[in-house]
Amino acid sequence: MDKEAKTAAPVMPVQIKIPDAVTPPPPPDMDPEEVMASDSLSVEDAAGLRKAVFSNEARLKKMSAILEKLENDKNLEKDIELRVKYGAALWILRRPAEALKALDGCRTSITGAYIAGRCLVELDRYTEASELLEKTLNRKPNSPQIALALVTAMEKAGEAEKCLPILKSLAASSGVNDEVLFHQGFCSEYLGFYTEAYNYYEKALKANPSNEGALFKLAYRADLYDDEETSLALYMRCLDANPPNISTLMNLGILLEDQGQYEKAADCYQKVLNTYPNHPRANAFLADAVASLDMNVDEEKEKKEDKLAQVLRIPVTDFELSVRSRNCLKKMMIQTLGDLISKTEVELLSYKNFGETSLAEIKAILESKGLTLGMDKDKIETKSKRMEARRLLDTGGEDVMNKPIGDLGLSIRSRKCMDLLNVRTIGDLLGRTEADLLACKNFGLTSLQDVRQKLMQFGLELSKE
Repeated sequence: MDKEAKTAAPVMPVQIKIPDAVTPPPPPDMDPEEVMASDSLSVEDAAGLRKAVFSNEARLKKMSAILEKLENDKNLEKDIELRVKYGAALWILRRPAEALKALDGCRTSITGAYIAGRCLVELDRYTEASELLEKTLNRKPNSPQIALALVTAMEKAGEAEKCLPILKSLAASSGVNDEVLFHQGFCSEYLGFYTEAYNYYEKALKANPSNEGALFKLAYRADLYDDEETSLALYMRCLDANPPNISTLMNLGILLEDQGQYEKAADCYQKVLNTYPNHPRANAFLADAVASLDMNVDEEKEKKEDKLAQVLRIPVTDFELSVRSRNCLKKMMIQTLGDLISKTEVELLSYKNFGETSLAEIKAILESKGLTLGMDKDKIETKSKRMEARRLLDTGGEDVMNKPIGDLGLSIRSRKCMDLLNVRTIGDLLGRTEADLLACKNFGLTSLQDVRQKLMQFGLELSKE
């Protein structure tokens, strides 16, 4: 990879294009009864059925009937091939935890090991998945399905750089398709080669305009750069998948809520629950979206402040800077525009090797986003508030620390951030900084002010470290 690609100006903000509307490629034309009746289930058939079943109501009913029949088969415990089919049926019907349990002891079967690996990925057990799928690929090295499953597991485990040889081998043996191109883009983006990554995503969309991975990555980046119109259009294109990716539906729901389209947002969360009835975030977000239908909120003000919060989360590495400026910012632990505006000109110039030229570069970047250095230096709390917090802690404040976060009466959006951060008590919240909260998607300055005001009722404040 060309090292200069990593320092190039970001492609996304101005060059992202919405692919032309096309008819999505048809799902595999597979009859579940015919496939599951074979003597042994192949990796290819299992992967194909996973795509085919949810695209057709009749197939879905057949698959559910097959699962019920397998559950009642008297030979299930002693017949490994039968158990592999049973585990496959559970996995195909989006029940990974049950499928993994059913496949216990069936990993001598390549198909059983493959499905178990896919289940581990879906259960966020990425390291286990990588180890199992790597062993399975060694047993069947020419399987594109196993190779792509391993690549996905490695990417999610934070080992994207290890995927490049696998993708190269896969492209040589099976040809370059949209899935290979998407994963090449993902690895490039992970390594910081943004221009190269987006070129791969474009190629993936040319090969298949409905490639959900590429659409999702571009939609997320467009949202980060405050291009809601493009982001929304790209997320909508992701819905061609059957069923749509959970992350797609959740992000689209949040984006629709931002625009005040609570009914459509609720529909997105409901689609998640149609596949995963016990999904905790979808249940919570659905309740919030329904509640918001009856709320009167100053949407315009909140939207503007949320846009500012999104801008503050943009990494400084997304901009074209000189080597000296980049090195200085890295050593000062400045990673985002939010970190940058917390500094003053004097603070930057006092740093070794940071001169007027670097300062001019920084100011130009901030000016393009409507920002200036030192913007948040006015966040100073009064002495009386600090004394009140100390008084509270000295007189039994531990009880307050253990109060559930719901006792603060936070807004819907603030509560969503608490859920994402796993903040359950007021004490948990006090361990978070303003930066932690603003890093949550859709948590803006209005929400931050809401949290501050509610904490002030107890004489408390967010962590400064």
